[in-house]
Amino acid sequence: MSKKIFKPDDPRFKGTIFENYTTKDYPTYYEGAKLPDGFYPPIEDYTNDILTNLVVDAVYKEYLVLGADETYAKEMCLAVAADIIQALENTFAEYQIARNFHHPEESKRVIAIKETAVQYAIIAMDAGRGALVGCPIMRDISEERLAQVFERMFKAVDGHIRTLVDKLDQE
Repeated sequence: MSKKIFKPDDPRFKGTIFENYTTKDYPTYYEGAKLPDGFYPPIEDYTNDILTNLVVDAVYKEYLVLGADETYAKEMCLAVAADIIQALENTFAEYQIARNFHHPEESKRVIAIKETAVQYAIIAMDAGRGALVGCPIMRDISEERLAQVFERMFKAVDGHIRTLVDKLDQE
């Protein structure tokens, strides 16, 4: 039996199509897979993997700027990536992004996409923060510099998802 990912009182999913689903209900999407009603396949370039890579790339660059050994930086980024991908999968990120892109009310699509951008940027940043805070090289930097790292992580995801608004204009 599959366990629900969220507590029943989690306000983010109350009253949405995601409320009663677990990750077992839809395995990783593949071309032609049958999805539950109300779900859309992930949009190319807006998958959990892509969003994770954007954050990890930002973190990797920060590690190198801080003087970390390249091998160490890559290993730490693997830890960050594992936390972020899990958080995005647990919150149905790629499906929610696709759903908002196909929002039935055209006038609300842009708002839905922008809200989704912020939501998943925060989720990715929070997930990555856990792996970064325990990292020895990050303990030695100022809180201001650490805040800049988190801001870069946030902007990587937020900015990328917001490019979907441009895709709406092209339709």
